[in-house]
Amino acid sequence: MAPVFGDATLLVIEKVQFERLQPGMTVAYQNDRGRRVVHQLLEPTASGWRVQGLNNESADRDRVTRENLIGVVYASLATDPSED
Repeated sequence: MAPVFGDATLLVIEKVQFERLQPGMTVAYQNDRGRRVVHQLLEPTASGWRVQGLNNESADRDRVTRENLIGVVYASLATDPSED
């Protein structure tokens, strides 16, 4: 989710009940190709939450569901890669 989270960012993910999700939350989920994704919740639908990355022009085709939800981004810790 660049530019918010860069390459040298550690995310703290908190498990949350699916029913407690709200629009605007940044969540981690596993997409249908098995990749872990961190995107922002848009709106609930009958098939799960619509999500979209900040740099994406459109919403993901995947939905966040009770089964693929990993959790909500609770905190992020970043280092400045220019200091390496």
